[in-house]
Amino acid sequence: HFVAVHWRRGDRGYQEEMGIHGHVDVALTAPARMVHYVQEVVSDLQMSVHGEGVTGIFLATNCGNQEHLDYVQENLATVRVPSSGDWRRAAHEAVVEQIIMSRAQAVIVPPGVGDPPNVNDTSNFS
Repeated sequence: HFVAVHWRRGDRGYQEEMGIHGHVDVALTAPARMVHYVQEVVSDLQMSVHGEGVTGIFLATNCGNQEHLDYVQENLATVRVPSSGDWRRAAHEAVVEQIIMSRAQAVIVPPGVGDPPNVNDTSNFS
């Protein structure tokens, strides 16, 4: 059983340039914040799947910052479909990610702001 994480990095709030990927809300989508949240959710899932456990984490993201991607990889051991970096292929690559995510046991979306948190701050998949 694998889970999927949609980590949106772009077009919201305080903006940091992310190349062809637009801009990122630095606070809401910070790698450490996302990793911590995913670790908590996966821990909860491990206890609820009756010994079968979570065997992998698929990461769908538009993150263009290699240092941030490396941090996530080191802490979550995620699997990704590598981006070609070509904006003309972005839609095709997003569809491939969506197909993979549709097969996951669960889709994890980092929380946004508000009470309850608005996931549209951090994901457009949900």
